[in-house]
Amino acid sequence: MRGTHGCVRAQVATIEKASAEAIQKVESLIVVVARASGGLG
Repeated sequence: MRGTHGCVRAQVATIEKASAEAIQKVESLIVVVARASGGLG
């Protein structure tokens, strides 16, 4: 039981890291698009 819990925890940590990297990619993409379209507003 303890080993399973550790595995789940590691999986959650991996998912959190992956989602954080995805958010950074999306944010940088938004910056690029915003600059290309002449800024926001």
